[in-house]
Amino acid sequence: MSNKDNYLVIDLEMTCEETTPKGYVPEIIQIGIVELNAQGSLVSEKMLFVKPTINQVSAFCTKLTGVTPKQVKSASPLVMVMNTLVKYGIKNKKLVFWGVDNLQFQNECELKGIDVPISTSIINLSLVHSALMGTNQKIKLNDALKQWGITPEGKAHDALVDAKNTAKLFTKLIGVANNINKQQSE
Repeated sequence: MSNKDNYLVIDLEMTCEETTPKGYVPEIIQIGIVELNAQGSLVSEKMLFVKPTINQVSAFCTKLTGVTPKQVKSASPLVMVMNTLVKYGIKNKKLVFWGVDNLQFQNECELKGIDVPISTSIINLSLVHSALMGTNQKIKLNDALKQWGITPEGKAHDALVDAKNTAKLFTKLIGVANNINKQQSE
């Protein structure tokens, strides 16, 4: 099996304000990536900071995410980070997000004139969770973890922590889906 069969579980943290001004455009400031093989076993994990070019990291954002202005000051801008992500396989592996972070990639890349080098094989795990639970209700990642008997680890809104927690849930839901498929084929 090639590593194209692997999954990249990705979480993003963006600039934010306590009260969002009209026309505010959030920018990616932290990316957490957990790579899983086709069986759901950990291959690697990575965390990247991204230097915002439009907004500053506010005190509110630091309180929420833990990301400081100092951390992103020396980081690379998104165009350079996307090149790193291409080397990591973001173009050809299956991507897993909790929610619609993939749209943040697309929107921000388009805004900044960057080719959008992400795979079209995207799994929105929050939709998978909702389908398995038989609901259309949006739910926070930590609440979904608890529903499946998984204890959330670390501080929410840290991209790598959230990517790790999403990967745990993804692995659990793959098992659930495989069991459902197995029962239906018997």
